[in-house]
Amino acid sequence: MKAEISTWIWILGATVMGMMIFTIGMTIGGSHIKDTQRYMAIQEFSNLLSKTKIVCQGGIENIYPHKATFPQDIKAIYSSEIKGPPPDKVSVFIRQGNRSIGNHLCIQFFGDEPACEEIYCKINMSYLGTPSLKEDLFSKINQILEKNEGYTYKLTIKKTARDTITIMSEQMMVTKDG
Repeated sequence: MKAEISTWIWILGATVMGMMIFTIGMTIGGSHIKDTQRYMAIQEFSNLLSKTKIVCQGGIENIYPHKATFPQDIKAIYSSEIKGPPPDKVSVFIRQGNRSIGNHLCIQFFGDEPACEEIYCKINMSYLGTPSLKEDLFSKINQILEKNEGYTYKLTIKKTARDTITIMSEQMMVTKDG
């Protein structure tokens, strides 16, 4: 009888240890994936920033097409008059295609302060990032399947006046990262 209880204690202990090791591994793996996505998003933002600066330095009608994919943990990419956070309802503005105007090009991740860089030209652009989560069939299926999504944009950066750049954006598709 004591041998059976001892065996069950060993089995239970090994199961608990296995679950703890699995949980720790998943946490570390998830953190690594999130860090990698954040790094790639910063690289995409840097590319957008440098191309915007190139167009700003060029002549009127200077144009540069650009394609960018941003992960879902980006709250917003926007232009602003000041180095500050986007409006409170920015996710609704993204979904509606509202525009922002300013001399700063900014990016903000959920839970972080925005990072902005000043550009000589005024930037007129649509808000980019994670749109408000409206309830539709596609979003429900993705929630059930727990897919990690990113947003791909086809961007056209164009100098429309001596000191004004317009960034036109078209959301191409929702992509699965990983």
